[in-house]
Amino acid sequence: MAWTKLETTVATSAAILLVTGIVTMSRTGFSSQGRLRLPVGQSPPAISLGETHGLILASDGSLWSWGSDWVGWPVLGLGNVTNQACLRRIGKETNWVSITAGSAHGLAIKSDGTLWAWGQNIYGGFGVGTKGMPTMSNIPIPAAPGKDWKQAAACGAFSIALKKNGTLWAWGNNWAGP
Repeated sequence: MAWTKLETTVATSAAILLVTGIVTMSRTGFSSQGRLRLPVGQSPPAISLGETHGLILASDGSLWSWGSDWVGWPVLGLGNVTNQACLRRIGKETNWVSITAGSAHGLAIKSDGTLWAWGQNIYGGFGVGTKGMPTMSNIPIPAAPGKDWKQAAACGAFSIALKKNGTLWAWGNNWAGP
């Protein structure tokens, strides 16, 4: 099956972002050998790439970001920072267990099962019940209610998430129909 032009562009952009981030991080002197050294903990680290940014969940449960919010959506989760060439920590918490970077927003789940979001919420991708309110957040804020979230995916203008009981939930823009 051939990729569409959009799929090819997104995949190429993600690959460039990943390579640029890794090269940038290795040049920032995280270690004397030029390798990235994230905090060490009990869980395996995870990475998720959005259109213009990346997220890393370190094995100690800390959350890290780099990239750009060139569209104007605060996808980095770093407060008023709009461009970040080097890996930078989001907040001080070490209880994150899952991450997902979308093109317009990010989602993360904490160990207590709560779901958090940041970025653009114009179409209701945060799952807070009121479309577009707040319209954006530049730091992680509580998202869809509940303490039983297991996994989530931040998509373009919508989100989907799986609860621990196996039910699948979706919210945000539904321009393509059910």
